[in-house]
Formats: sequence, structure tokens, C-alpha cells
Amino acid sequence: MQNKSDNLRAQAARDHSNGLRDLMVRLKASDLSKLSEADHALLKRLTPRDRQQLFMRAAKKASPTKTRSVSQSQATLSVWSKTPRAARNLIINASIMTCCIVAWPTYYWADRLYTNTLPISINTYDWPQCSRLNINTDACIYVVQSKLEWQAAVDFTAIPADQLVKNNLHLNCCEPLERGQKLVIWRRIRQLVEMSHD
Repeated sequence: MQNKSDNLRAQAARDHSNGLRDLMVRLKASDLSKLSEADHALLKRLTPRDRQQLFMRAAKKASPTKTRSVSQSQATLSVWSKTPRAARNLIINASIMTCCIVAWPTYYWADRLYTNTLPISINTYDWPQCSRLNINTDACIYVVQSKLEWQAAVDFTAIPADQLVKNNLHLNCCEPLERGQKLVIWRRIRQLVEMSHD
């Protein structure tokens, strides 16, 4: 009795697999967009793997270029996901640092270009105060923090000594600058204009 039921089960499994094989052949030959209701019922009998193969074939038939581009992006994604985490972090950080390194000088250059074209008041009491003396300082008043030699001011600002003296006729150029004295920093780049205080 056991043997007979095993034989029946084996026969049913063979019939089922033969039926699925026939169904797969028929579905592969047909256009999936024109499936009938009966075919939908047959699709339910397929295993998930068979359904996936069938629909992948239909997708390749429908749009071969899209499949190619999707597979290329999947390949790129799989290469990225296979890259070790430390290497991915290094790549991301290097990209961010590169953007910052390029962005800062660009911003600084654009800012200097814009501010150097603006006119400034002929009256130095309208000028802003310089935060420090360096080669980028221009059109501002520097309040001396500690005793400062004229040559040191020339070295810090890279403004020629005679021009620095002409800008600061109110100071004695033979003596060092004392704390609290105001040093006019002007590179003669920006145009001086008479501004009204209305």
C-alpha cells in the first residue's frame, strides 16, 4: 500500500513538472503583455524563480537599452558595495576636502574681486577697523595693539614703505608706532569718493 501511494505521488510530481515545463515553453514563446485570464491562473502555478526568469526575459525583450543601463548601474553599485568601508570613507572624505580646498580660494577671490571694485569714502573715519595686518588687508584702519616698528608694518602688509608713510601723514615716521595709534591701510586699489552722511 505504501509503495502504491509513493508511486502515485511520484507520478503526480512528474506530471506537475512536465506541465510546468510545457507552461514555461508556451509562456516564453508568447508576448507577456497579451496574457489572457487563463494564462494568469497558470502563472500562479510557477515557482518564484521561474516567474523571475520569465519576467526578466520579457523585460529584456521590451526595453533592451534600459536593461543595459540598469545592469551597468547595478554593476557600479555592486563595485561600490564591495569596496571596503574604510576605503569608501576615505573616498568620501577626500572628495569633501577637495571641494573645500577648491571652494575657499574661489570664494576668497570672488569676495576680493567684489570688494576691490567698490568705492570707499575719502574720510578715513568711515573706514572699518582692520582685525590684523597682513597682505590681504586693505581700506581699513588698524589700531596698534603693541609697539610696532614701521618696517614690521611694511613687512606684514607688503605695502611699499613710502606709500604707507604717505597714507599716514598724521604719524611720525621716524618713531615706532605706539599702542592705540591708528594706522591707515590703503593699497590704492579702491577708488576714494566723497560720500554724504544724510
